[in-house]
Formats: sequence, C-alpha cells, structure tokens
Amino acid sequence: MSTVIAEPVTAACFYCRRQRAAKADKRGGTKLPMGWKREGAEAVCRDCWTERYLLRSLTFAVASPVSGTWAELDAALKPLWAETTKCVNWMMTECYARDLRREDQPKLPPMPRVYLYPEARILFPGLPPTTVASIEQAAQRKYRAKRYDVIWVHRASLPTARYPQPYPVNNQSWKFWFNEQGQPLIDLRLGSARFELRLKSGPRYWRQISGLRRMAERGEMAIYKAGDGTLLVKLVGWLRREPLKREANPDAALYVRTGDDYMLAALDARNEQLWIENCDHVRRWSAEHRKQLQRWSEDQKAEQRPQPSFAARRTKASDKYHNRMQSAIQEIAAHVGNLAARRHYAKVVYDDSKRWVSDFPYAALEARLKVVLDEKQIVFVKAAGETNGSDESEAKGA
Repeated sequence: MSTVIAEPVTAACFYCRRQRAAKADKRGGTKLPMGWKREGAEAVCRDCWTERYLLRSLTFAVASPVSGTWAELDAALKPLWAETTKCVNWMMTECYARDLRREDQPKLPPMPRVYLYPEARILFPGLPPTTVASIEQAAQRKYRAKRYDVIWVHRASLPTARYPQPYPVNNQSWKFWFNEQGQPLIDLRLGSARFELRLKSGPRYWRQISGLRRMAERGEMAIYKAGDGTLLVKLVGWLRREPLKREANPDAALYVRTGDDYMLAALDARNEQLWIENCDHVRRWSAEHRKQLQRWSEDQKAEQRPQPSFAARRTKASDKYHNRMQSAIQEIAAHVGNLAARRHYAKVVYDDSKRWVSDFPYAALEARLKVVLDEKQIVFVKAAGETNGSDESEAKGA
C-alpha cells in the first residue's frame, strides 16, 4: 500500500518574491504565515505590507441611526456595555489572582500563562465569541503593562473598568460605505440586531474621511460613549500610504530636543537652530491646573467626604486639562513632521532628556511623533543614552 506524501506548501510575496513555509487550508488554498496579508489574490509579506499600508484608528461621532431609532440603539447598547464592563473587571481580577506573588525573587518573573476564554463564555453568554476573545487580549495587555507596579513595587492598584466600557465589534461584523452626499455610513451587528448608522462629516472630520477612503482592510471596531454623552465609534484598519511628494536625502537628519525654557527646538547637523516651539500656554495651563487641584485638595476635609460638593467641577476641569494636553501634543507633533518633510529630512533624532513642564506627558508626545513621522515615511531615532526610567528598568530586570 503506497503512502501519499503531501508536497510542502510555500507562500511567495508578490513584491519582493520572498518565500516562506505555509500551510494548506481546508478549501485547498494557502494559509499565509503570521504577519502576511492578501492584496486582492496576491500574498504580501509583512515588510512589503507595512511599506504600503498604515495601521490607524479613525474616531467618528455618530450623527444619527438610519435604521431604527435612538431609543432602540440605546436599548441594544446598554446591556452590551454592562456585560463588557463586567467581563473586563472579572478578567483583570482573575489575571491578578492567578499571577505569582513577590517573595525572594531577585527580579520580576514572567507572568504565568492565563487562558480565560472558556470560563468567560460561560459567565457572559450575552457577548459574542469574537468579542470575548478581543476583551481577553485587551485585558491581558493592560494587566501586563501594570503588572510591575501592582504586584512588585505595590505603588498602584489593580486597573478597573468603568461603565460604559467600549464594546468591540469584530471586523467581519461591520462594514462602511459613502452615500450620494459623501457622508460615511456603517452597518454593524449589536447582539442579535443590526443597525445602520450615519457618521458625522464636514470640515472637522476631513482627516477621518480621507483615511476612511484609503482604508484597504478593516480591523476591529469599538463603539462607546464620551463623557459628554456623545456616541463615538473607533474604526481600526489598514490605510494605503499616500505617495511621497519629495525625495529625501538619506543622510540628512533633523535633531529635535526639549529644553529648559522651551518645549522643543529643531537643529541641523551643524547644531544651528532652525525652529523653536515655546508653548508658553502649555506651561500656564499646567501651573493653573496644578494650583487648582491643590486648592480643591485642601478644601476636601472630613466635612466634604465622601463626595465633595465640588467633585463635578474638579472632574470637568481635569477632563478639560486632559483634552488641552492631547490637542497640544497633536499640534506639536504635526509641526515637527511638517518641518521635517518640507526640508526633505529622512530622519529625526529626538532627545527629551530636559523637562521644561514637569507634568507634561512627554511619553505621549514621543508616541505621537513616531506616528506622524511614520505616516511621512521619516525614520524616528531616539537619542542614545537619553532614556527615562532607567532605574525602573533595571529593577524589573529587563
């Protein structure tokens, strides 16, 4: 009796012709290696894909439901938000309960493998399987990020989710298109019902609209409610990169650094200053907010507990300050990216060792700067030896 030996299956990239071992699927096709994508019928490797596409999230406000009413939409979302919030908190608690405890270890050991999906499907039957899987991945990522502070140095409490927690929707459960007026619409499944929603457009959303028109592959979607009650949707997907309008010098580098009396300064290779961003308003906002929080803290005596009369004003002021910082971060990063692109720099060397505003989120500025430069295909380089929190990294044993 002869034995049939299956021929090895390989996948070849359409652009660079790189070949990788693959597996055959049940329908006779090829299951691509991890990180590979399909562009039409062609296989594309991870490197060639990231050269042509960007993974981005686009946030829209919901203008109105096209199918159904606001009351029906709200009735469908409330139980899903409640179940999602309970599921996230349960998973966060289980990760902590099943994790190790600090004893006499010299450094933080790796986290034990935790698989909560089967139990979560039994405890939360109202959530679709894809939603439970997505919640578990997000919850474990968040717990691992806070794990050192929670179980090793005990300087933070276990993260908790508050209602309404964003409800994730699998990429196969939603789609988008544009109507005759150019307005974006989405169709999504919420539980057992489907809804068609019209998203807000206009000049305020021109960046999101442009990104949505360039979306080549859908990712996960999340629907949630902002602090002011506005219903928002976050659409994640791969966007086609816009073609470059300039030829950059591969050896040209722009040096961007923080300062003692300014936010950012840009210098050329000869250390000559080309541009400066003072941002006096950011320092003023920070000082005013810090002072106001201190005065509220002084007013919160025993007579004002557990819920002080100014709690709503304090929350509103904190939200306003957070939004201001986020806006400043986006503006500063956009200015740096536009400067580097206009002067045809191929690389930006970033040094944030100095702190002009003590409580400014410099880490968020760095992250946003990476995103902006990546969109313009400019290399981001962190200045050597200028890393913050090195003592903590050594304590972790990383």
